Amino acid sequence: MLVAEVVSKGSTEDDRLKKPAIYAGGGVPVMVLVDPLTRPASVTVHSDPKEGRYQVTSTAPFGREILIPHPIGCTLDTSVFEEVV
Repeated sequence: MLVAEVVSKGSTEDDRLKKPAIYAGGGVPVMVLVDPLTRPASVTVHSDPKEGRYQVTSTAPFGREILIPHPIGCTLDTSVFEEVV
């Protein structure tokens, strides 16, 4: 239903580029990518996988809310991640 990844210094390319394609190709409906290394730090939600790619992507900086779409259907308050940056 949902997979979440946290970007780390040693895996930025894998986390940002390779893993979304892998999860979309596997039909995972929603991928949440927590990225404390971007400026500003952000959360990206990928959804609607088709043909090995996510069709919808939205990003919010830490501190804002972001929608986790169907089949999860909730809003994530990303301010919880500000404590780790």
